Amino acid sequence: MTIIIRRSLWFMLVCGSIVALASPPPVIGVARSRGAFMINQASVPGSATILDGTSVQTVATSSDVSLKGGERVTLASHSAARIYQGRLVLQSGAAELSHLSGYLVETGDLRIGASNAEAHVRVVVDSKDQVRVATIGGNAEVRNNEGMLVARVFPGTAMQLNSAPGAGTKLTGTVQEENGKFFLTDEATKVKVELRGPNLKSMVGKRVRITGTAAPGETPAGDATLVVHVSGSVALAAAAGATAAGGAAAGAGAAGAAGGAAAGAAVATGVSATTVAVVGGVAAAASVGGLAAAGTIGGSDSTVSR
Repeated sequence: MTIIIRRSLWFMLVCGSIVALASPPPVIGVARSRGAFMINQASVPGSATILDGTSVQTVATSSDVSLKGGERVTLASHSAARIYQGRLVLQSGAAELSHLSGYLVETGDLRIGASNAEAHVRVVVDSKDQVRVATIGGNAEVRNNEGMLVARVFPGTAMQLNSAPGAGTKLTGTVQEENGKFFLTDEATKVKVELRGPNLKSMVGKRVRITGTAAPGETPAGDATLVVHVSGSVALAAAAGATAAGGAAAGAGAAGAAGGAAAGAAVATGVSATTVAVVGGVAAAASVGGLAAAGTIGGSDSTVSR
């Protein structure tokens, strides 16, 4: 009798496991488009249910995705992404997201999220290593795959990020000394780092562009987000409109003085040599508009520029 009961229990356990394995992923939302688009490599007209892990690829028109968590995603024409409950993996093209809460956009080694509920974020994958991030409302935060803060993107600004290794770390800002430690808040990304290296005392109070190596394994002092070992520095003129706090307007002033999109050359605050080329000030506003025009985000249905 005991043997029969054990066999019955074993049979029920096996059957339950088979049913569990056969269960489909949960439904997480709905996608809609004015034209046909691809769901898991199959062409779908009009609308489709989105399951956890669904692959979505747009063709000539954009696709709007409404998720159960309240997130809204517009995937531009000629874009591809895989959509999960808590994240969207953008493989190519462009995406615009709102009502993000804790939702993330992943592309390459970058993790892009909202620092507040009002954030309205646009992300464009220009090439294998080039990613542009802009915000229309609220703030966005960009982190690497280790969870370390790479950049903050504020409303009306845009940044271009390059995740290719070997580029080194470059930052621009005013060196400050606190309790015998040296810090710099990057003008463009607003990321505060602790500087380590020789001759830092002579830089205090000066606006400089430093090059160095990020050290993710070392714990920074104070409220800095990472440690950078300085290998070189160049003194710069004070930025027009820079504030004592190290300046929210410093990047804009530098951009205006340089007359362009590449103000201050490249700025980087990345771990694993993530490089951030700043599009600051007036150029940032142009880039935000450019992101709207790149594809079907906030505009007409046109191809995403490569």
